[in-house]
Amino acid sequence: MDRIREAGLTGETFTPPATLPPAEVRFMPRAEDVQAVIRLRPAGRWVIEYYPVEIVGQDGGDTVVRFAASDPAVAARLLIRLGRDAKLLEGDEVAAAAADLRSRIRARYGAD
Repeated sequence: MDRIREAGLTGETFTPPATLPPAEVRFMPRAEDVQAVIRLRPAGRWVIEYYPVEIVGQDGGDTVVRFAASDPAVAARLLIRLGRDAKLLEGDEVAAAAADLRSRIRARYGAD
């Protein structure tokens, strides 16, 4: 949203379909994928419904999941998006990718 400089009406409309197509999972984890174990606070539990994760356990009100991705940047972006609602417990490649992403975001906005 911070990159939108102008918006205007186009006159076009959209009519949603009467029935939505069934949900489908397009990504299926593979053995060679990057693995990360993430603790999700209650506000981050939507990840369980959105991504194919393995629930590793419960810790108080938190849920611990194993997240697989073909690229560590995918998991890093998710962690950044979740903010304080998630904590990386395992996954060195993901930790490095998240640190790099945080650094690039801070540099872009002059917050180094």
